[in-house]
Amino acid sequence: MDQEIQEIRAELKKVSKLTEENSVILHAIQRRAKLALLWSFFRWMIIIGIAIGSFYYIQPYLEQLAIIYQKLTGAKLDFIEFFRRF
Repeated sequence: MDQEIQEIRAELKKVSKLTEENSVILHAIQRRAKLALLWSFFRWMIIIGIAIGSFYYIQPYLEQLAIIYQKLTGAKLDFIEFFRRF
């Protein structure tokens, strides 16, 4: 009987040690998951910020291109209407 109790105590110590190791591993996994989430959030904020910033930087050039396109298409329509008259 005394031998069985000693075996049970040894098994409990093993289980306790494994539980502590699993707890440490689980906390490490949770920490990495939180850091990955934060990194993903900051990465998308940087990507969105660069996109918005580049749009404001390029916007005057895009407006100029739109004006030029409107002038060219308007001139093209006038040119076609000119030849329709003949």
